[in-house]
Amino acid sequence: MLKKKSDRRQFERRSINRVVSFQCPGGSTCVDWHLGRIQDVGSGGLRIKVQRSVTLNRGQSLVILCLQEIEDAGQEPVRILGRVAWQNADTQCFGLQFR
Repeated sequence: MLKKKSDRRQFERRSINRVVSFQCPGGSTCVDWHLGRIQDVGSGGLRIKVQRSVTLNRGQSLVILCLQEIEDAGQEPVRILGRVAWQNADTQCFGLQFR
């Protein structure tokens, strides 16, 4: 995969389309559960597009729950731990760097 000249990512990315949910830790302004979709993933992190606007802080710790597909019903969601690397309010996307 070729990177654009303006692309700051260090690792190759793969497109993916998985539903996720997350809740910000206590003391944060985003106390509700939020839904989104993983748009791409690499060995350093992933990009998530949220369904509704949420304000996140760079460096903020998050636990993302990756929900299973219908055929995998009954299995526990996969927990993804990371920190917010960036956020773009215009595209409603943010980057999560793996911990």
